[in-house]
Amino acid sequence: MEDLVTSIRGLLEHRAVTHADRPAIIQGDKTLTYSELFADINAHSRQLKALGVQRGSRVGIHLRKSTEEVVATLAIASLGAIFVNINYQWTEIQIRHVAADCGIRLLITDVIKMQMLEPWLEEKPFDHILVVDGKNISE
Repeated sequence: MEDLVTSIRGLLEHRAVTHADRPAIIQGDKTLTYSELFADINAHSRQLKALGVQRGSRVGIHLRKSTEEVVATLAIASLGAIFVNINYQWTEIQIRHVAADCGIRLLITDVIKMQMLEPWLEEKPFDHILVVDGKNISE
């Protein structure tokens, strides 16, 4: 009898080994296999950890519903950190409130929203901001 896997990370790791080439996420014409998904989660987790994200840290995710959002969510969760999904349609005022109320120290967003938030971001409300541009995430 196989050991019971009790975490999302454990389930994904198991699928990455047993069903490596099967589709995990399909978004339009883009397909991510389980092995690719697990590799992306690990890479993003390492990047977040290098920026000081640890168990209990609060990380804001301000992205459209996408593969990148799923990877960010799972990378944050795999570190035991808390992901705070911020509705992509919210205004700057709403985002400011949630960020302050939740104690978000790192924000993951995209180029479009980064430009919208730029005046506020000059006040340095976060320790770090990661910008998603396709598959890459940069600070």
